[in-house]
Amino acid sequence: WWCRFVRCCLALYGRLRNARQRRWADQDLRASEVRFRVLCAAVPIRIYQADGDGLCTYTNNKWTEITGLTAEDSLGDG
Repeated sequence: WWCRFVRCCLALYGRLRNARQRRWADQDLRASEVRFRVLCAAVPIRIYQADGDGLCTYTNNKWTEITGLTAEDSLGDG
């Protein structure tokens, strides 16, 4: 029974460690996204982001200023 108890404890520890690592990764991702948005808003060049299908998913203010399109008009295949 002792071996089974140790295996259960190790499995529980592994699950808790994985959950903590996922939480840290999520926090890092959110912080990285905030830094990206702040940088895009601050630079004096136009920036857009497209997904794998080539559809626009993000534009910065300089993009809308130069193109004359609103952010909503630029999204998708706009």
